[in-house]
Amino acid sequence: MATLLAVTGYLVLVGAVWRRRTLLGKLANEVGASGFEKAANRGESLLGGLQAGFGLIATAVAFLLVLTLDARELRYGAAAVPLLSAAAVTFMVGQRNASPAWMSPLRDLAMTLLTLGIFCTGWADLEGHWRPAVLLVYHVRLLMSSCVTSLVVGFFMPQAGFIAEAWRPTFRRTMITTALLGVLALLAVLGLEMATFDRASGVPLDAVQSGAVCVVLMALMGGLLTVALSERFLVGSNGARKLAGEADPLARLSLDARKLLVYVAELVFGLTLLHVYLSMPWLFDFEWRVYWPYLIMLTAFLGATLATICERRGLDVLADPLRNSFAMLPIVPIVGMWLWAS
Repeated sequence: MATLLAVTGYLVLVGAVWRRRTLLGKLANEVGASGFEKAANRGESLLGGLQAGFGLIATAVAFLLVLTLDARELRYGAAAVPLLSAAAVTFMVGQRNASPAWMSPLRDLAMTLLTLGIFCTGWADLEGHWRPAVLLVYHVRLLMSSCVTSLVVGFFMPQAGFIAEAWRPTFRRTMITTALLGVLALLAVLGLEMATFDRASGVPLDAVQSGAVCVVLMALMGGLLTVALSERFLVGSNGARKLAGEADPLARLSLDARKLLVYVAELVFGLTLLHVYLSMPWLFDFEWRVYWPYLIMLTAFLGATLATICERRGLDVLADPLRNSFAMLPIVPIVGMWLWAS
């Protein structure tokens, strides 16, 4: 562990010194070594490749150690390795907008290492025993880390004024990748919850983690609806508005694409309700539970009313998905009764 931390710490030091190569070049000129900066620029791609290679190897080893080590402090030490590797690669890339083509993969690598570091930090607190209950917690941490990373990278980091424009495509790719990973993690969590579900006690997951999953999923749903509804992402009659930048595909979302985001948000909401039922079944232990088919029908009517209100207000991006989804809701009692009878 000490060797891994020493290697990645050295990589960070090299990257930090490299960022100050202009200053080093001036110092070299003063002592008579006039060709230092030109030689350094010629070796830039080689040094970047070495930083990336050593960072990847160290991260792969650290990832395995986080999943297998018994000592908690050693697991946290291993989790710091990909974070340090991401910093080392980021130092090599810097904040330049006009940069060589080989720097684009390094930006992607830096964000990948950062994401893996966030995942490892979330897992470092868990013991490496592969029981179903522990596997469930691993996937819960993966779900939370993926959703938070997607929201931060997709919505907050691009707004930071100190980050170069060249990083925006990398942020976009990272947002999409982590969002998809979050959906896969959610499906895995629901599958494990169904496998470990007990009608009396629910699933082996404490209320804090269950609530945290709900908060993260609601934030993800809010992010999807924000993209679908925000003026920054609308396409007007004159083409994409320039508030979000013409280079950003999110600035050219069509009406159908934004409706698709609303459908995805509805799916996330439905899966969140399923998660709440599986993890906290006592919330559904009320006297009116026997009337659940009628409650679902009432919800369908209310949803249709909401869709009509949205349509009258000109919010077609919400009206059509709400109408179509709530129109299918009355099928749920029929399917539920059939499953219950079987």
